[in-house]
Amino acid sequence: MTGMVLEGELPRHLLREILAWLDAHRQEVLGAWLRCMVDCSGWSLAIVDRVKEESSLHPPAHRVLRVFPLYPSYLLLEFETGEYRIADLSKDSQRDGELFAPLMQWDSFRQVRVDADHVTIEWPNGLDFDPGVLYAESKPILPQQLMS
Repeated sequence: MTGMVLEGELPRHLLREILAWLDAHRQEVLGAWLRCMVDCSGWSLAIVDRVKEESSLHPPAHRVLRVFPLYPSYLLLEFETGEYRIADLSKDSQRDGELFAPLMQWDSFRQVRVDADHVTIEWPNGLDFDPGVLYAESKPILPQQLMS
């Protein structure tokens, strides 16, 4: 389950939301898909449970180790690979809804932190972003560039 669009196009903001949802519900989606395959092909449920167990052993492709908020709406992200990337959340800060409120004011924006599982970033109100989307939507930056 990659979330890859096979045909047609989606606006980037919708694709980000779909990928974030897919990441949050990956086990449920995989379970439903496998149960559908069982119903259609006669697989045993023991095989389904084993595949689900093995899939839970694979961590997200990109883990955020550290985050540094940069005024007004940028994040410097350090990933588990040692890469540093800059994410521009200015478009997300224009989204409606109470959940996105921390992105609108600097005092709230700078409260961003790495979650307890060291997978992604989050704000105190529960807003978080899929680490794969953060990686894909951000731009690489070399540590030397940070010093200049």
